[in-house]
Parts: sequence; C-alpha cells; structure tokens
Amino acid sequence: MLPLAAALGCFAIWELAQRAGLLPVTVPAPTMILRGAAASSRALLFHLGPTIAAAALGYGLAACTTVVLAGLATMLPRVAPGVLGVCIVLHSIPLIALTPLLVLWLGPELMTRAIIAGFACFFPILIGALQGFKAIDPSASELFHVISATPLQRFRLLAFPSALPFLFSGFKIAAPAALLGTIVAEWAGASRGLGLFMLHALFAFQIEQVWASILISSLLAVMAYGLVALLERVVIYWDARAAVAELEDA
Repeated sequence: MLPLAAALGCFAIWELAQRAGLLPVTVPAPTMILRGAAASSRALLFHLGPTIAAAALGYGLAACTTVVLAGLATMLPRVAPGVLGVCIVLHSIPLIALTPLLVLWLGPELMTRAIIAGFACFFPILIGALQGFKAIDPSASELFHVISATPLQRFRLLAFPSALPFLFSGFKIAAPAALLGTIVAEWAGASRGLGLFMLHALFAFQIEQVWASILISSLLAVMAYGLVALLERVVIYWDARAAVAELEDA
C-alpha cells in the first residue's frame, strides 16, 4: 500500500501544481490526461496489442537465447570470455542508432520489433545467468564431482536450480526494458503500436494524448515487472537459507 499511496500523493501534488499555474502548458494535469485517454480509448486499444505482443516475443527470445549462452559458457569455461565480450559489444551499441538500421534491413514487421526488444533486455538476463551459474555451493559441487556427474547433469541438476534467484533478478530488470525497446522500435517504423500513437500525438501537438501514452507505457512496464516478481514467488518457493540451516542442524 505504501508505493500506491506515494504514487497517489505525487499525482495529487501534480494536479495542484498545474491548477496553481506552476507548470507549463506542456505538462497537463492528471485529470486532463485521463480525459485525453478516455477520448482516445479506441485508438489506444488498437495500438496496445501489437506493442505487448512484440515486447513479450522479444522478451522470450532474449531470455531463451541468453540462458543457453550462459549455460554453454558455464559448461565450457573457455567459451565464457568470448560470449561475454560479444554481448558487451552488442550492449554498448546505442539502441536508438541500431533500431533504424534493423528496420531498414528487416522491414517494419512484428519480428523486427521483437528482435529490437530482445536487444534492449538481453544483457541483464545474461549477467544474472552468468553470476547465478557460478553461485554453486562448494559442498554440492564436490558431491557432483565425487559421483562423476557429466557437465550436462551438473548444469541441469545443480547450476540451474542454484541460479534461479539470480536469473529472476535479471528477468525483473529486463521486463520493463523489453517494453521500452519495443516503443523505440515503433518510432522507427510500424503500422500499429503504442510508440506510433505517441509519435502521431506528438507531431499533432496533442499533449494529453502524448502524456496518456507515456503513463500507459509506464503502467505496462510496472505490470511486467510485477508479473515476473509473482512468477518468481511461485517458482522459487523454497527458502535457501532455511534449508542450509536445517542441513547444518541435522
């Protein structure tokens, strides 16, 4: 309840500041934004679906690809520096510069926007996966060595379960980034999407619609983070520290 109360308090201060004339005309009051969103509700719903679809597809592609790469780097340590180096180079390329090139090469299709969303969110997942796969309990690692477990068995039965908290940390950071990457891709070229709606409203100087699209994008990003956090509670249902303490007591 505390974050919700803080958000409502910020909106109330925003409303009062606009009514008192303390804000420029380009920053409308929240009630004006709500009226603008209600007036454009059909257009917003029309553009919302492709944005969510592209972000979800790009997020899934990034998650699967980076987990596989991190797994290979864990099972084959000699590959790890090359994988990390290439990913750092890709992450260092400004997305705002890469997006128009990808749209020109691949076309303004849904898959293109999904690829751009994947570029926007893959790096936090990769770092979380690499750190998680290395966070293995030494005693468990020694046990797997004693029973002559294969690298695939070590990864599937030891490294992957141990890495889940680190993986979900990366997943939570990457979820909002996938949505924002999709919006940037829609700025470069799309037939439908929330970013396209935002761009048209900006060029038409429809300030309320611009702010409505901004707030909806922020709300979707928060919801994406919350869904991943909820999934984390379902998947990681054990308390690792309590389990270790129980084993030590035994």
